[in-house]
Amino acid sequence: MICLLDGTRFYAESCITYKPALRNTPLLVTAGQGISIAANRACTNIGISKFTPIWEEIDRLRVHKGIVYKANFNTFSHHSDRFMTALEKHIQGARSMRYSVDEVFYDVSHLYRINVDLNEHVQALRKAIYKETGVPTGAGVGKTLTLAKVASWAAKNCQPYQGQCVLLSEKETDMVLKQMPVGKLWNIGRQLNKHLTQEGILTAYQLKQCDTKNYHKRYSINVANSSFSIYSSK
Repeated sequence: MICLLDGTRFYAESCITYKPALRNTPLLVTAGQGISIAANRACTNIGISKFTPIWEEIDRLRVHKGIVYKANFNTFSHHSDRFMTALEKHIQGARSMRYSVDEVFYDVSHLYRINVDLNEHVQALRKAIYKETGVPTGAGVGKTLTLAKVASWAAKNCQPYQGQCVLLSEKETDMVLKQMPVGKLWNIGRQLNKHLTQEGILTAYQLKQCDTKNYHKRYSINVANSSFSIYSSK
């Protein structure tokens, strides 16, 4: 069993860690090219999402007394290291892998084998990290790296999950895969998503039903790996 713990809206939250009074203020983060690279929840709630040109949303942002922050990657790096260090302190002895600035995979198989409640374990870990670093996190647990990614997506996008999702049974995993657009699956990029949707494969569950060897030949090892990894939930 693998857990993926990731920072929630990491860049936006990092900008206001030392200014908690701004937590409910709409905030966009830009890297300086006029395109936002992050948006906090307050910004999303007024209909402004990340990866949009600032000039298209600036009037709406002003109406809601929002702000634009220029990204400081030194600050992001500092927060990332604090987040990773805090997590690794709490999971000493478990295999872990820093995957990106705000994502860590770690092995919870030893806990699963001794019947530790993984939902309670993950919730306690998320609370401890927030208390120590101010970084809110989400979490997903699955039987493979890909399924941990699937669970992480479900934690943010599916009911009844609220920030964390532990996929233990094939039935529950399939329920999530049926809701997940195939393009959101790990290793399925824009071009692969285009080809798959043209074939009528719209969800991750539909890809799970495909023949792995056939899709390897037709497209790439990425499609085969994704299909096999979600098929391995059995």
